[in-house]
Amino acid sequence: MRYVVLDLLIAVWPISLISAGIKNIWRPADRIKRKRQKKKQELSPAPTRRQILGTRITGFAQLLLAVFIIVSLRFSLGWQEKPQVSMLIGDDKRELPYTKIIEAFVKDKNIPGMVVGIIDHHDTVLYGYGFKDYPLLKRSNPVDAHTLFEIGSLTKVFTGLMLAEAVQANNLELQMSVAELLETQTPQEVLLDPDITLEMLVTHTSGLPSIPLTLPMQISLLTLGITRGNPYKTISEQVMVNYFEKLQKVTEHGRVFNYSNYGFGLLGLIIAHNNGKTYEDSIQQLITHRLGMDSTLVHTTESTRKQIATGHHSFLRLGRLNIGRQSQYWDMHDAMASCGGIRSSGEDLLKFLNGLIEQQQLPFATLAQQPLYSINDQLDIGMAWLIQDDLLPNQKVVWHNGQTGGFNSYLGFVDHEHKGVFILSNLATTDVRPLGEELLQSACFDILH
Repeated sequence: MRYVVLDLLIAVWPISLISAGIKNIWRPADRIKRKRQKKKQELSPAPTRRQILGTRITGFAQLLLAVFIIVSLRFSLGWQEKPQVSMLIGDDKRELPYTKIIEAFVKDKNIPGMVVGIIDHHDTVLYGYGFKDYPLLKRSNPVDAHTLFEIGSLTKVFTGLMLAEAVQANNLELQMSVAELLETQTPQEVLLDPDITLEMLVTHTSGLPSIPLTLPMQISLLTLGITRGNPYKTISEQVMVNYFEKLQKVTEHGRVFNYSNYGFGLLGLIIAHNNGKTYEDSIQQLITHRLGMDSTLVHTTESTRKQIATGHHSFLRLGRLNIGRQSQYWDMHDAMASCGGIRSSGEDLLKFLNGLIEQQQLPFATLAQQPLYSINDQLDIGMAWLIQDDLLPNQKVVWHNGQTGGFNSYLGFVDHEHKGVFILSNLATTDVRPLGEELLQSACFDILH
């Protein structure tokens, strides 16, 4: 709710511009008189034709600027009945406890669309809620098992799995130098510390910044609040490597956990180069093709673009009226795809979750889940995976979450138990992790009692 209010407050300025523009166009003489009154000038003589023309031109400019700002704000209005939670995959005749938990969550949240996948021993279910878009004059398309969502930083676990595969196959080692692998040619005195290793990248202990703060990136971040645009569109592989070479010596590596999308971008480049393929092709070869995940991708085509849900920064449902502020898709070059560029569907992530639990098709998954660094007393990190031991008594929960400009995600499962959950939502500002944790606790009720 508060994000909708904040977004609507941003719209106050262009609305005031529209009002001023209309007055300047239709009543230029009155506007000129008011300006004179404010400046305590004489109201006569009457405005000249030149002054009136100038005022009207100003009015048209104000209207054009207001329209540009409003379009940039990406507001949307839709008319649709309130959706219901439905089962997309599974036996919808069975009464499962998860249904009520999901219904209680969406009742308190203004979520445009969401899928929830649950594996609980012999139960494999996928729930759907809401719509993937809310057009004003067209019929909304309900979320289904094939709807694509941006999974954000859940992408990092795919990157971590590919690193685990390379380590298990003896193609890479965790202690290899990042600088040497990238074959940088910068003089030693300004080269980033060569002691930064692959292990430090995958555990966020490299000391590298969260993102490469190039000038185009800084401009994107400054305008992001207004445009809800894509801050990563300017980052190419060359920009990544050049920024890496220009960084000063980093001294905190290996000792402090500092979440770094930039570090994972570098890791993805190294893995892709090691495989002799693009990042997306590497994912397909090592993970998605093995599990039959045909809808999981980085780069979209015209046909797959139609399957993607519309991402939202904020959303409010007032009866049948739906008010939202949409976000641009975060299309990423291969340079940063490994930190958050994957799109996937509920059907595909159900296969992925099962593959992580079964591990028959992903024999390197166990290696990726081994703790490499202790963040605090309750939380360790492996190859991207976070391992938490205070959510369930005597059980370790392996998890990760993600967020882009218009989407939110979570995936977690219980170590050594056939139980797991994932959630994909097309609303960035509502954290779905609490729902995921509650569903995991419900799935593990028989273990806890």
